[in-house]
Amino acid sequence: MAAPRSRPTAPAFNEQAFAYVLLAPAFLLAIAVVGYPILNTVVTAFSKTNAVGQLAGSAGLANFRQIFGDPVFLEALWRTALWTLWVVGLTTVVSMVLALILYEDLRGKRVFQLILLIPWATSVTMTTIAWMWTINGQVGLISNTLQVWGWIPEPLGFLARGPSALVVAIAIGIVVSIPFTTSVLVSGLHSIPDEILEAGVLDGAHGWARFRYLIMPMLGPFLTITLVINLINVFNSFPIIWTLTQGGPAHGTEVVVTYLYKTAFRFNEFGQAAAMSLITFIILLVLSIAFSVQTMRTRLS
Repeated sequence: MAAPRSRPTAPAFNEQAFAYVLLAPAFLLAIAVVGYPILNTVVTAFSKTNAVGQLAGSAGLANFRQIFGDPVFLEALWRTALWTLWVVGLTTVVSMVLALILYEDLRGKRVFQLILLIPWATSVTMTTIAWMWTINGQVGLISNTLQVWGWIPEPLGFLARGPSALVVAIAIGIVVSIPFTTSVLVSGLHSIPDEILEAGVLDGAHGWARFRYLIMPMLGPFLTITLVINLINVFNSFPIIWTLTQGGPAHGTEVVVTYLYKTAFRFNEFGQAAAMSLITFIILLVLSIAFSVQTMRTRLS
């Protein structure tokens, strides 16, 4: 009697390969949407351009030599670093305090959370315009109120000087950055298991020790998210300073993005503007990778 013929077995289903197939369209779209502008920026940065931005031959490193020999750009780059450091640093500190308050079971917490989200729901440009009218030296609320009370003899020109105008821009940047940062940190606090905090209390971890050795390590990934996103957003922030001063007075509030805009669309130096964009991209890429690597090392240690 002949042995029964065995049926051919179906090939094993490769879930990993299938996942790559599903991700391929999104990956190709990301390359088209993100990769092409980056490639175009790189090409333009090493090329000569005419008045309408068309390529007119190779320029080598001439665009980079030009911008690094421009004292206005160097000052704008340094000012951008200061502006980013102050906004991101103070936003993180204030948001952490607010997140710890909102984490507690307080009366009226929902109302406070709603109020906190108002700057997030409002356009950054609209928020800046509102603050600009508030601090206006002639008709602004702050200056007029202080004059009526007799505290100042003459109107305050907050935007008439570079240092004070930059302080105003930093304050607005903090206001519009706090809602997102606080929301992420509150979510991170709620993700911490209660058992860990209760065990820490039983072991004597109270106050600062509880925050330093229990809460902060658990919030590491959430802090990294807020730092990286705020770093990119603030470093590339255009509406606040442009609406307030357009980089003035006398380049006193000029940052890289405002000077880049002027270089491209006022001076028609598109090659130099592309070089500035490429430098900005490299700086942010390096910082983002550094933050991510440091977070991974902290979690593995």
